[in-house]
Amino acid sequence: MKRLAAFMIFASLIAACSPVGPKRSFNDWEPRRGLESAEGVEGSESSLPTTATPMPMPTSNLQTPKPTKPSEPAEPYELSEPSKLSEPPKEFEYAFPPPMSFTQGATPTEFGIQINGCDKDVGEALAVVKSMGLTWIKQQARWADIETAPDTYDWRCLDQVIPVANAQGFKVLISVTTAPAHTRQIYKGIFDPTNGRPADLRDFGLFIARLMQRYPKQIQ
Repeated sequence: MKRLAAFMIFASLIAACSPVGPKRSFNDWEPRRGLESAEGVEGSESSLPTTATPMPMPTSNLQTPKPTKPSEPAEPYELSEPSKLSEPPKEFEYAFPPPMSFTQGATPTEFGIQINGCDKDVGEALAVVKSMGLTWIKQQARWADIETAPDTYDWRCLDQVIPVANAQGFKVLISVTTAPAHTRQIYKGIFDPTNGRPADLRDFGLFIARLMQRYPKQIQ
């Protein structure tokens, strides 16, 4: 009896775990589920159809795809020869621009050049300046070479340049450089011992006055 009771309990468990009803596939799951839900309602007057009616698909907005041509294979890329990749540089001929018209004003524009009349032949230098069409010359006057000591002057350099240039119609510009050693004071290295400005600018003014007195109206 105990064995029979145990067998009946085991059979009941197997029956409870077994699925009820026919097997269904995934395609007819939804209609069958609706049908079962309708059938399970007691006292319902309506019943769902046993088969699902497919709904027609709208065709008004659908377009039939056009057949496309198969794409052609790309042509292989060929490298050009090295000589064709870059052209040789072109040669350009440079020429001076044409001269511009110039209207002379009330004061004419003049040009000049510096010469070294103290160490070179003054006549030869002035001939070159004249051939260039220039009207001015510039001569450097080294103050230290002219005023070798206080109130002691050596004018030989300028004496052979300024009068000769004036006689040939040139205008003269004098550039004064290099103060003499006796006009400079070395104070804590501020002034260079060999070149530099004078400690007292009144000494410079006195030298310029001496220069203008020696060559009156000959320096412009």
